[in-house]
Amino acid sequence: MKVYRYRLDNGDCYGFSISNTLCSRIGVMLAVENIPGSQITRKPKKLLSWFREDVFCEFTINQQNFYVEEPYGDSSDFDIFCDNKNTKEMEIVIQAFENKKFDFIAISFLVILASLVITQLAKVASNLY
Repeated sequence: MKVYRYRLDNGDCYGFSISNTLCSRIGVMLAVENIPGSQITRKPKKLLSWFREDVFCEFTINQQNFYVEEPYGDSSDFDIFCDNKNTKEMEIVIQAFENKKFDFIAISFLVILASLVITQLAKVASNLY
């Protein structure tokens, strides 16, 4: 997965961004859970809060606090930040996302499902006229 690092003028990395095109909020949480030593400290508890909270995940690795947000609640990216800049834990998280391969079968399923929904909507629309 492509990662875009956020850097200060002195080069310190304080966060990064990933596209949410192939990775959902749940996909981010699963990726975080698979990072050795990570512990999720906050995640949405209610179904609809998954969609309305900008910051939807907080986690720690070796006492370093991280949070994941979707800016404005409907951005095309997820941003992941650490409370401290340029930590080795930040590099661990970046590597985990750079190496992440999202399940082709799951993506294919979503494409097929979307095609079926569009087909059914087209049938309904054609019956209206």
